[in-house]
Formats: sequence, C-alpha cells, structure tokens
Amino acid sequence: MKILHITAHLGGGIGRAYSGITRESERFGCSHEIILLERAEKSFFVERVKENGCAVYVEPSLQEIAKIMRNADIVQINWWHHPLMAKFLYEFPNVPVRLVGWVHVSGCTYPHLRADFLRKFEQIFFTTSYSYENAEVADWVNGDGKNKTSIIYGMGDASRFFNITKEPHSGFRIGYLGTLEFSKLHPAFVEYCASAAKVADDIKFVMIGDNSNKEKILNQADQYNIADRFEFRGFCEDVGEELSRLDCVGYLLNPYHFGATENVILETMAAGVPVILMNQNTEKYIVENNKSGFLIYNSDEYRAVVELLYRDQNERNRIAQNARDRIKTNYSIEANTKKLYSFYDNITQCDKRIVTFCDIFGESPSDWFLYFVGQERAIFNEKFHENKLDKLPEIFKGESKSSIKHFAKYFTEDEKLMTWLGCLDTLSNGLTNYRMMK
Repeated sequence: MKILHITAHLGGGIGRAYSGITRESERFGCSHEIILLERAEKSFFVERVKENGCAVYVEPSLQEIAKIMRNADIVQINWWHHPLMAKFLYEFPNVPVRLVGWVHVSGCTYPHLRADFLRKFEQIFFTTSYSYENAEVADWVNGDGKNKTSIIYGMGDASRFFNITKEPHSGFRIGYLGTLEFSKLHPAFVEYCASAAKVADDIKFVMIGDNSNKEKILNQADQYNIADRFEFRGFCEDVGEELSRLDCVGYLLNPYHFGATENVILETMAAGVPVILMNQNTEKYIVENNKSGFLIYNSDEYRAVVELLYRDQNERNRIAQNARDRIKTNYSIEANTKKLYSFYDNITQCDKRIVTFCDIFGESPSDWFLYFVGQERAIFNEKFHENKLDKLPEIFKGESKSSIKHFAKYFTEDEKLMTWLGCLDTLSNGLTNYRMMK
C-alpha cells in the first residue's frame, strides 16, 4: 500500500507524528511519500523520515504532484488552513484519489471547520474529541458523515519523557512551553502569574519558547511588579532537560486557541510534572481534574492549585504518577499508529474519485481565508476598517497561524487581504500603506 501525505511543512508537531508513522511502515506493509508545499526552515524531521525510507518532495509543481498522486493508493491531506494548503486545494489536480483528511486544529474556533469541506474526504481524522463540539461537525457526523471520522492523536512520542530525572534547583519553578504569542497564551496570563506569585517569594515563571513576545509580557509583568519573577529560556531543542527543572507547568491558553492534541501537555504529563490548565476546549478532554492534572476557571483557582503544589510534595507525586498512567493508557503511540494503519486498510476498499475544492472555496485568496472564518465573518463582510479589529480574536492579528498577515504574506496581489492588512497596520503602528510589500 502506497500512501502519499501532503503537508505545508514538516515542523515540530507534524514532524514528530510522521517520524512515528514512517518508522512503522514496513511492519504494516506500507510505503510513504511526503510532499512539502514549502521548504522547511529546519530539516531535522525531513532527515528523520528519510532515514525511515520515506521519499520527500519539496515544493514540486502542480504537474509533478498530479503524477505522484496517480500512483498513490491513498492521499492524505494534513490540514490546519495554511495559506499554501488553501491554494493547493483550490487548484487540486484532476486526478482520481482516495482522499483522507488529518485535521491538526480543533476546528471549533478559527479556522472553523465546515461540513462542505469534510464531505470531500473518504475519512477524517480529528486530533481531539473537542472537534465534535463544533455544531456543524456534529450535524454532519450524525448525518451523512456517520462512521467517517475517528480520533488519531498528533502522535508526538511522549513516552520518551517517562524516565526523566528531576534536576535539583532553587525556588519553585512554574513553566510554560510553546509559542508566547497571545493568540495562544491566555490574554490574562500575566495577571494569573501575579496571583500565583503571592503564594511565595521564591516562585519563578519559566517561559520556554520563541522570545518574540518577550517585551510585551515583561511590560505587563512590570505593572504587577513581578518582572523579576520571569525567566525566558528561548526556543529549546531539549524540552526534556527543561522539564526536569520544573515543579509544575501553568499551560494557560487563550479561550480562542486552535490547538488539538497539544503535545506539550502530553509531554509534561509523561515527564511527571503536574500541569494546570484552563477548564476549556481540548484541555478538558486531556486531563482528569485533580487526578492527572488540574482544570481551573480563574486566577484565584490558579493560585490555590499553585499553593497546594508548593506546600505538598506528596500531592505533586500523586498527580505525576496518575498523569504518567493516563499517557500510557490513552496516548500510546503504538496503539495510535496501529489504529491509523487499520483505517488505511479499510479506505483502500473505496473507489478512487475526482475531488474538487474550488466549488466551495470561492475564487480568490481572501475567499479561501474567509471560508474557514466562523462567527467573525460578519466583521469582514461589513465595511472593514481599523475600529472593527478590536472585535477580532488575536489569532486573526498574529504573524502566522492562518492570520490575516499570514495570508497576505503569500498573496500580496489580493486587494481585500491587503486592505485588511493595512487596517491592522494602522491600528498597531500608525502606518497605512502596505502596498510596498508588492
């Protein structure tokens, strides 16, 4: 069985997933090929899947993609609404395929999943049960999408963190791992930290990830007189080493975040570090409150949990053991991989067919962008100007993650995108002319 995977890139989360999938290919009688729609910034995972015998094609032409697709038994689209994937799907080759979609965002916020999109696939793999809370998804699943979906987690190999040895350190270190942009971070993250800081003077907040938003976080921390409590570690290749020096992780996410499997949470749990999460979205499906982690609603609850963990080593040990057990039971990469390959076997029983997306996406890049906008669409449909932007969640205003700027970076000729981008710039920098990008 030959399976072709098409993805915008092979970054951290998706890269780890394909390292696991391709490693098991011979055992399940499959061969894999991967098409990258853009050149990888880092080649680590590209080299790893190649070592597993997987061919990788980087930025092939549409004609070359069509040729590769013809020889595949299954074509799998890795989707999170990347601009280049939107363009590729709009131009989808006129080649009969058995098409599978692996959705790497929840689909309950922007990018918002649509039933018309899901109908294009023989099978949809979600990466969180939270996706079923999207009303349009639920209606489709209960109708003509019945038996066409399953949960296949993102397959980061959390088990590699089971045997981490805790490193001695001073103070009580509360970590956060991942992007520091407020499109992912809770908008009141620093306020929550200020509440937790009242528990003891030796509490530190360790920020592990790209430092691009460091100054904004520190400016907010200054307002609470806790800037000296923050330690910024930057991007770290060896997450295990960082986890070994943490006492707990406060992974407090924006209520509008797009995350699904959230490998950071799984890795933290596997490492035996108690994790504190907002009681929302995909988080509430990952941990059992007060058993394998903590789910909170507000800053007072956050402070109470931090105080419990600060005062009671036995409580930290209890949560750590339960968290590891949950990872072994629910998130085994071996069981997850076996499940995936069994679905591949079933899908090969379907006939190949021609699939088109241009009939639902619209004509222009701004149309492709808007197709996956949910309740915020009305803002874009009105006469759009900068004073409307305050109503938009941060995900729309960021540098990447399917934001306005992200789409405009690839499609500078689209006048609507450039107008929206100019409004963003007017709001944030007082500039009005982005046509210089052309």
